[in-house]
Amino acid sequence: MGIFDRVERVVEDSVNGAFSKVFRSTLKPVDLTASINRAMDDGIQEFEANRIICPNDFTVHLSIEDFDRFQKSGLQVMAQELAQAALSHAESEQYVLAGKINVTLEEDSSLRPGEVKTNACAVNSAVAPAFDHAASTSHPLLQVGETLWRLIDDITVIGRGQEADIVIDDSSVSRKHAEIRITPGAVLLTDLSSTNGTFVEGHRITACQLVDGNEITLGRTSVSFWSSEEEDGQ
Repeated sequence: MGIFDRVERVVEDSVNGAFSKVFRSTLKPVDLTASINRAMDDGIQEFEANRIICPNDFTVHLSIEDFDRFQKSGLQVMAQELAQAALSHAESEQYVLAGKINVTLEEDSSLRPGEVKTNACAVNSAVAPAFDHAASTSHPLLQVGETLWRLIDDITVIGRGQEADIVIDDSSVSRKHAEIRITPGAVLLTDLSSTNGTFVEGHRITACQLVDGNEITLGRTSVSFWSSEEEDGQ
C-alpha cells in the first residue's frame, strides 16, 4: 500500500464510522472530507509571520440523490463528523482558525450523483480552536481539558449551556457560568451568578483581572489562562 493510499485510508477511517453500512454509492464520506480539506487548503491566507489562517465555515453541495442518501443517517451527525475531520486537518497543517468549524450539507440540483462541491469562507466567532501557545493580550488562550481555545471577540461566555461560547460538559458548571472580557488595559473575569462560584488561584471571585498563567476553577473543571506575548505561553 502506497503512502497516498495510507493517507486516504486514515482520512476515510476518521469519518466513515457508523456510515460504513449506510453508504454504498459512489460518493462516500471520505469524498466529502477530501472536498472540505481541498477547500480549506485553497482558501488559506497569510495571518502573520509563519502563520496561516484558513476557512472554517464550509457548505458542502450534493446532488439531490446523494443528499437524500446521506440524510437517512442524520445530517447533523454527519456534519459533526466532517467538522471533526476538518479540525484534524487544520491541526495537522498548523493553520490558524478564524472561529469554530462549521459544516453544512445542502442539496444542489445542478450536480449529478457522485459529484460534490464545497464552498468555504472564514467566519469569526467568539472563540476558535488553537494548536499552539502563541497568546497575546488581545487574543489570550484558555486550556479547557484537552482543548486549547483562542479568544477572538472582546466577550467570551463560558458555561454548560449550548448558548455559551465555550461549552463545558460538567454538571457542576452553570449554563452561563462566567464571562471573560478583553479591554484595552486588562482581561477581566466575571462570575455570572453561578451556582457553585468561580475561583482564581483557589480564591472565589465576583470579578477580577486575569494575569498570564492564572488557574481558573469552574465547578469541577480547571481552566488555564495565558496572555503571554511569547511563542509558548507555558
